[in-house]
Amino acid sequence: MHKDLFPVMLKELDKFKQARSRRDYAKCEIHLGRAHILSQKSVIAHLGVHWVMLIYAYGKKDYKELRGQILRFLVVIPGHLFGRVPKGNTGWSSIRLTQELPIPNDLNKYLE
Repeated sequence: MHKDLFPVMLKELDKFKQARSRRDYAKCEIHLGRAHILSQKSVIAHLGVHWVMLIYAYGKKDYKELRGQILRFLVVIPGHLFGRVPKGNTGWSSIRLTQELPIPNDLNKYLE
């Protein structure tokens, strides 16, 4: 695992918090999605990011997303146990649970 993976993930979470304080919800979702991509290397980090996504959805009163995050939170551990963690997936409920997506170029080096 790349030594800078967790600091970069935490930086994305910090950018999410900054965007949330400005109520820039589009940026919130970008930075949480990027943090999610990075978190998939660790079951604990992955659970943590889905927890943040769940709380974010609740705060926005986005109940469809909230239901999706509850489901995703519940399948993180089985997904890691069975090696079914889709690379590049941003973790939002608008993306299928098993759908792989292209990894942003600037994040690739942390996931090798």
